[in-house]
Amino acid sequence: MSNSSLVMPLNTESGTVFLAVCNPGQVPSEFAWSMLRMLEHDRAGESAPRHLHTFSTYRWGPNVGQCRDRHVADLFDTNAHWLLQIDADMEFPPDLVDGLLAIADPVARPVVGGVYLADGGWPLAFKRSENFYHPMEIPETGLDLGVPERVFPVDGLGAGCLLVHFSVLAAIHRKWPRQYRFTPCFAEVELPNGQVLGEDLSFCWRVTELGLPVYGILGLGLGHVKTRVWREPSDITKP
Repeated sequence: MSNSSLVMPLNTESGTVFLAVCNPGQVPSEFAWSMLRMLEHDRAGESAPRHLHTFSTYRWGPNVGQCRDRHVADLFDTNAHWLLQIDADMEFPPDLVDGLLAIADPVARPVVGGVYLADGGWPLAFKRSENFYHPMEIPETGLDLGVPERVFPVDGLGAGCLLVHFSVLAAIHRKWPRQYRFTPCFAEVELPNGQVLGEDLSFCWRVTELGLPVYGILGLGLGHVKTRVWREPSDITKP
C-alpha cells in the first residue's frame, strides 16, 4: 500500500461504515444480541442497508492495538468512509450507528466515541496535561448540536465504541510510516516522560498531534459488560 493509493473512497454515500470488532475468542451474550439487533435495524426499510456495508472481526491477543490496526488496513481496501470500532464486551442499542453519524462530521467532528465506564466505575474520557493523561470531569452541558446526546471535546477516549473518518486514518498513515504490516494508528506510544499509553490513548494522541479534534458522547445507551455489570450513562457524574 503506497501513500498515493490513499484517496477518499469512491462510494458517494457519505454514511458508509466499516464495522470492526475485536474479540478475545468468545463474546458475551449481551454483545451478540446487541449486534443482531443493530444489523436488523440497519437492514430495515426500503434503503437497506442504511450504513453498514462491511463487517470484519479479528481475534486479539496481548496486543489489541495490532488487531485495531489490521482493521484500519482492511478499511483502506474498501469504499467505506467511516471506521466503527466496537469491542466484543460492549452492549449497545439498535440505532447506535444512526446516533453516531448524526453527531459525527468529516471536518468538524471526524473522531467521535461513546463514553462508557471502566471496571472501576469511572468514565473512559481523558484530558491531557502536558504529557499526562488523566480522567476528566464530565461537563454538565455539551455542544448545541440539536441532538439529545451530550457531546463534548476530550483529549482521549476508550476505543470500545469509536467512529473515525477515513481522512483521519489516511493523515496518520502519511505522517507516521508503516511498522511491520500495518500503519501504526493504534500502536502504543511512549511519551518523553516514560509514560506508555494504551492503544486507545495512543490513537487519540496521534489525532491531537495532527491538530484534529476528538469528541466524547454521553446518552448513547452503552453498556460495558467486562465486569458483567450494566451501568447507564445517566449514572455518570464525575470520575
